[in-house]
Amino acid sequence: MTHRPTLTTTDERDPMDGLPHTDERTDLVRDALRRHAIVILVLGVVFGALGFALTQRSHDVYTSEAKVLIRPTVGNPLSPDATSSSQRVTVAMVTEAALVDSPVIADRVAEATGESAADALRSVSADVPANTQLVAITVRSEDPATAQAEAQRFAEEYLAYREEQSTSVTTTEIDNLKKQEESVQKSLAAAGKAAAVTDAQPDANAQVQLYAGRLATIQNSIATAQATDIRPGSVVLPATSGSVQRNLMRLALPVLALVIGLALGVAWALLRSRRDDRVRAVTGHTLDTVPVLATVPATAPGAREVAGEDDAAVAESYRLARAALLAEPQRRGRVVAVAGCTPQTSAGDVAANLALSLARAGYSVVLVDASGSQDGVGAELGMRSAVGFADLLGHAAPDADDIEVTRLGGVSGVDVVAAGRNVDRARDLYYSESMGAVIASLVRRYDLVVLAAASVPSAEGSGVVLAADSLVAVVEEGRTSHRDLQVTAERAAELRSTLLGVVVVPSAAPARRRIRGLRTSDGAVAPQPDATTVGSADHT
Repeated sequence: MTHRPTLTTTDERDPMDGLPHTDERTDLVRDALRRHAIVILVLGVVFGALGFALTQRSHDVYTSEAKVLIRPTVGNPLSPDATSSSQRVTVAMVTEAALVDSPVIADRVAEATGESAADALRSVSADVPANTQLVAITVRSEDPATAQAEAQRFAEEYLAYREEQSTSVTTTEIDNLKKQEESVQKSLAAAGKAAAVTDAQPDANAQVQLYAGRLATIQNSIATAQATDIRPGSVVLPATSGSVQRNLMRLALPVLALVIGLALGVAWALLRSRRDDRVRAVTGHTLDTVPVLATVPATAPGAREVAGEDDAAVAESYRLARAALLAEPQRRGRVVAVAGCTPQTSAGDVAANLALSLARAGYSVVLVDASGSQDGVGAELGMRSAVGFADLLGHAAPDADDIEVTRLGGVSGVDVVAAGRNVDRARDLYYSESMGAVIASLVRRYDLVVLAAASVPSAEGSGVVLAADSLVAVVEEGRTSHRDLQVTAERAAELRSTLLGVVVVPSAAPARRRIRGLRTSDGAVAPQPDATTVGSADHT
């Protein structure tokens, strides 16, 4: 008998071992940027292009300014009465400036220029420089000549309006005074006739003097009104030629739109990543509090195949898994189930690599295709018609000597037990006593029994996990979700099987063959259509 390392087993298990408690999503931003970089760039380019297109519809703006010195005139906010106090002057000047961009002036400008009053109002503004009686009129336009002409027109029409208001008020006042003059003259003439008679009243002369004085006052007021200066003011600074004001939005809008597009792309990517529960690049030692036994590099050739002598990167990752698995033999036991967290994840390549790595460490290992499918590990090694695991489940006293095995990996390799011929009929026997008897017969002959199982949540997978001492779960990047891992851990706890950890593997096409390039015991490259059978499982 060949000496093998001693393995210690125990039945002490914590059913809650390996159960994840929190969702440890690491490097969310970096992962989102890496996976959605193209979408982010496309959104940035599209928004930048839209921003650039919008700038082509905008033009540089030209500004012209005219300054008007206004005089206090009757009939206007700044009247002679308003100059009695500085506060009234300030209010009057603000009111005068507001008149410039009022509809009244805009209508006069529009009539003179032929444009609409609304356009004229949108282009003009007016303000009062501090401590002055000046009104600064500013007009903006995309054409410098138009800006200058309209600024001058607003100044002239504004002054003309002030003059018209003063003229109207003065004319009305003079007309009223003349009517009063005519009435007083009539009254004066009547009083004179009454005073000229011999028997005139004592106050007749006094009436004549009263009407004469009133007439003189009215005539004096008429003279004053006629002499009132109604000049509204003057344009002290004619409209300047339009000075260009560069439209900064023409420069900033494309950049701003690009930034907005990129920001929206990043936000969308982060939202997708937060909602996407699938496991991505794993760099830590745990995944949702479950130990990571190994992370198979996606860039390594044959990452989802059984590692040969030249597959250093893949082989090294499974050596790390082997070290973690052997570190706690009291938790591991002698029967290890390897199963995926989802039905889409194949565990055959992981089980074969792990078994092969254990064999190279000096242990006698048997790899059992317990997946409940005829397309499992054994089929890929050409053992479709071999008597295997399923064929013995219905026997009352199964004997491992009746099982056909083939050697994977040469001399220091692994004996492989195929799924068997009666897989469909044997699925219901995964929870029977014969299941434990078959595994017990293999335990007697080998140091370690590695069971390649179906997914843990499935009926067949749960039966295998129930019969095993411990479980190694297979997590496939980009397909297995954190929720899948949590369900797997909970299921393992329910079955009182210790979840040793997970092996993280890169995503692979479902139809890809995963076991190839290794030699069977007769030197043939596996798999072959009819692989040579080594014989029964007699282990020495």
